[in-house]
Amino acid sequence: MARAAAVAPSTVSLAFNEPERVQPATRERVLAAARHLRYQPSAIARRLVTGRADVLAVILPNTRNPFFGNVVQGIESVAAQAGLDVMLFTTENDPGLERQRLESAVRNRADGVVLVGEHRAGPDLAARLLTELASAGTRLVLVERQAQGSPAIWADKREGARQAVQHLIELGHRRIAFVGGLLQQGGSHQRLAGYREAMAGYGLEPRPAWIVDGGFTPEGGYRAGSELMGRCPELTAFFAANDLMALGLLRALHEAGRRVPDDASVVGFDDIPEAAFLTPALTTVDMPMERLGRRAMEIMLRMLRGETLAEFEEALPTELRVRESTGPAPVGRRTQG
Repeated sequence: MARAAAVAPSTVSLAFNEPERVQPATRERVLAAARHLRYQPSAIARRLVTGRADVLAVILPNTRNPFFGNVVQGIESVAAQAGLDVMLFTTENDPGLERQRLESAVRNRADGVVLVGEHRAGPDLAARLLTELASAGTRLVLVERQAQGSPAIWADKREGARQAVQHLIELGHRRIAFVGGLLQQGGSHQRLAGYREAMAGYGLEPRPAWIVDGGFTPEGGYRAGSELMGRCPELTAFFAANDLMALGLLRALHEAGRRVPDDASVVGFDDIPEAAFLTPALTTVDMPMERLGRRAMEIMLRMLRGETLAEFEEALPTELRVRESTGPAPVGRRTQG
């Protein structure tokens, strides 16, 4: 095969076992030669030589939320280039099911585990799970979640939320609701902190009634929007902690006869692909979803090569995408009441 690809035998080995160390054009030459010779690498032989299964487990809350799907896409793109297979597990935010998924990954001798998103369990359970993984020799990378002793990658949700709410304030809005996800989770706390920071920066104090839990679902966003409009008719703007809840909010506002953005403005969070195609197109905070997945895999590959990255942490920037769902506060409603 080396002769057919006009490369050294060591380059062929790298192309299959450590592809990130080979130039893309060179690796494609090797793969083309392999296809021509009908070569199929033996997974069993590779495991005997390297001591690795070349299998990665990815554990996430669900596949319904486009955020998680985009993160997985980033993971799989890098995993495929590295010759790693991906096993996908979902937990439905159930800590017990997450434990089962982790145990299954260890039983199947996965070389690494990427944990995406948060669960409702406390830090003690998370610490025990991580200890078990470490004792089994499994590498772990956390995405949008943090725990002592494991490398973690997340997006700067607090700053993204601050920018979103500042945008609404600069449009004249003073009565701004916050529709959080699962308010006991760190991701919602960070968005809520950004919301409060922006309000405080302009001398505004949000009322407790303006802050509600929407559960990160369209149905939750719809219920939250209906509830808020019923008890807080003074609100002129709504900041949702993800785009799925913003979809529900838009529906609730439409049914209540409130035009967006003429009567009320809405900002989401994530910038899922559908956000730009809504009517009106949704103003939202761009979460670097695929990049989170790619960075997680890049860190995993470094760990598979023997690097110790237990203390590694990285926050990726977010960016506000201003579209059609935000506009000036209605005339006469620009002072706090």
